[in-house]
Amino acid sequence: FSTPENELLGTEVQETVRKSIESLPDDLRIAITLRELEGLSYEEISDAMEFFSQSISGEPPLKDALISYAAFSEEKNQPEAALKLLDRYAEVYSDTVDTMISRARVYDSMGLTAKATEQYKTLLYSGYQLVPGLKKYIRGRLTMNNN
Repeated sequence: FSTPENELLGTEVQETVRKSIESLPDDLRIAITLRELEGLSYEEISDAMEFFSQSISGEPPLKDALISYAAFSEEKNQPEAALKLLDRYAEVYSDTVDTMISRARVYDSMGLTAKATEQYKTLLYSGYQLVPGLKKYIRGRLTMNNN
């Protein structure tokens, strides 16, 4: 039955499990997340992992696979994996507006405000055509961080 002690113990157990999962290698962490949180079968997980592995480890890796896997990693709260994939994309294909925005967003999610701000600044001065709303957001962001 529910007591304050049981609720505290449940919270502590959840936190221990979360920290344990976060400490796993990327591929294992993703597999556990897909199984337990997304409800995928082991066969579906195996197929997805094999596709992504082959797609991003080829020479050169597939553009769409790198971007999709980075977005998936970000969505599943695996910012380090997302950054590695975005960096690999930039290394092979060079950055795009989308990869630069994604990188800044991931830095923000990690609490790395200075890196996110630097990424937004790089994007603003990159020479890429930016939609007015994005340009306004970045300028506001940079102004806010300078105060």
